[in-house]
Amino acid sequence: DVERLRAKGDTALADGLAAVGETMRRHVERELARARRGAAPADAAAVVAAVAARVVGVVRRTPQGAALAWDIAVPAALAARISPDDLAEVLGNLIENAARHARGRVAVAAAADASDVVLTIVDDGPGIPADRVGEVLARGGRLDSGGTGLGLAITHDIVTAAGGSLALGPTAPGAMTA
Repeated sequence: DVERLRAKGDTALADGLAAVGETMRRHVERELARARRGAAPADAAAVVAAVAARVVGVVRRTPQGAALAWDIAVPAALAARISPDDLAEVLGNLIENAARHARGRVAVAAAADASDVVLTIVDDGPGIPADRVGEVLARGGRLDSGGTGLGLAITHDIVTAAGGSLALGPTAPGAMTA
């Protein structure tokens, strides 16, 4: 997308997206190192709505994200036992994937469930064949030609290190992550 924007002469937007991409790359490297070391500090906490708004704001500025309708339902005071950076990485990977595969709509929701926070990201794209869900969670696994196949694996590592779980499904139409 960056190269296409530069070719069209929209260098300011291209440079902005390239900077976001570089920031995301640094986060991926940091999160890989953290996942190898273990969980975030026990006192880590993130305000889910603030992190989700920041991530959705970035994705909305991409050509794919700008073309989508967004439904956001996250209680303003909801906090999760995870560092804000870790939550941003998790939501960034999930929301970017949803935006890449959505036909026209992405929904982001969060709710408290007993002592846990349940995050749900749903898109209206083609979905993932049920027999291939495991592939997308494996490091390097992907079903399309875009991306590196690291995002969902990193997300899984971060969520697991924080004491949570990651699930994909139903997968047709669209995919849901929680």
